[in-house]
Amino acid sequence: MDTDNFRQPLFSIIIPVYNTEKYLRRCLDSVQAQTYKDFECILVDDGSTDCSGRICDEYAVKDNRFHVIHKENGGVATARQAGTDAAIGEYIIHADPDDWTEPEMLEQMYAKAKETDADVTICDFFYTNELGEDTLVNQKPYSFKPHDVLMEMFGRHRIHGALWNKLTKRSCYLDYNLSFYPGVNYCEDVLIWAQLFQNPNIKISYLPKAFYHYYQSETSITHSHSPKVIATMKKYFVKLEDTLPDTDKYIAKIESANFYFCLWQINVCTKNEFIGKKFTDKEIKHINRRKRDKIACVLLNHGFERMAKFILSLEKPKII
Repeated sequence: MDTDNFRQPLFSIIIPVYNTEKYLRRCLDSVQAQTYKDFECILVDDGSTDCSGRICDEYAVKDNRFHVIHKENGGVATARQAGTDAAIGEYIIHADPDDWTEPEMLEQMYAKAKETDADVTICDFFYTNELGEDTLVNQKPYSFKPHDVLMEMFGRHRIHGALWNKLTKRSCYLDYNLSFYPGVNYCEDVLIWAQLFQNPNIKISYLPKAFYHYYQSETSITHSHSPKVIATMKKYFVKLEDTLPDTDKYIAKIESANFYFCLWQINVCTKNEFIGKKFTDKEIKHINRRKRDKIACVLLNHGFERMAKFILSLEKPKII
């Protein structure tokens, strides 16, 4: 590195990329359009098999603020870690390659961070559907104590656990040894907050504006309940319980139980999954009962006897 010409950027924007050629340019164009120009954008190509890696390289050639890391596929957690390790900005913020940002995001979030001397600055965001319709999601915490904010990420999930609407001092990652866990590619962002917000000295501020468009297609991991995705989710619940202090470990058990209950209620035990297949009503009832019993066993293993009994008492599951 030429230390004579070295200048630390104010922001490091980290974007893990894997097979998102359809949306990637929209995301990167929105980064380029930021009114605050003093940033580096670290693109981590996680072994993409489409044109995503080449698109990343194109932006790096055109704009020296963009840097590309090409790596073997290891999942989003290792991609975020690679970007975080390479970051040199004073602040870190993440983005996902199928989302996009409003031009004033960095400028206004930085102004709020400086005004409040915050370690973490939270803003609202837009949930954007496939029709391009925006829904504003308010993210104002009831309390600004770190532990209280962490608890708001669970239960009703009032505060989203994402990294992309939270501007964070890079020193937090260094001082508190924050890291992503390889193989935990579901809610890997929540685990960062589970590590950081155990520390009562973390200062949090809130900006009541939305800049980030959170786009979810029906193929998103959060809409999938394939065996592979479910296995990934299980890893998250285990790691969450390992990460939380003893006084909060019950939270991980509740999260796990809620997941299994919702999985059964929404996807596993409805006739919808049998559309197009030739099953009699009697066969469907038998399959549903078998799956219901399996979910109840999992809940019992997690110590949720009352919820397990409730599921077993439902002869006809609610279809929603």
